[in-house]
Amino acid sequence: MWRRVSHICFDDFGVLGRKPTFEAARKPGGLLAPVSEATEAVDEVRLLGERVMFLLSRSQLLVNFQIEVAFLEWVSQPEMGRLLSDLHDLRNVSDHYAEIMAGLLVTLLVYRWVADILIRGNGRS
Repeated sequence: MWRRVSHICFDDFGVLGRKPTFEAARKPGGLLAPVSEATEAVDEVRLLGERVMFLLSRSQLLVNFQIEVAFLEWVSQPEMGRLLSDLHDLRNVSDHYAEIMAGLLVTLLVYRWVADILIRGNGRS
């Protein structure tokens, strides 16, 4: 009752052989298995931390470059040029109104002083 096999794959027999596979040999075992597993976990966390720090330092540079490019593109638009010139005109107008308000304050103080003199002058008579 022998069966004939026309195809044999030796990979199927790797688990059944006497020698452990490479993956099985790499796995920790015995008395120091927990220590080896803990060491691997610590190494993985350390590598993850190093990768995170590397990415954070590089992403900060990338974000700074992107913000700078966006600002330069924004300022180079013709609409921004008109807005900036309008802001310059607005500054000139606001300076002029500040001068007018300062003069108005002085004028009001003079009118109040004159009104006080007139009231006191009329009160004496």
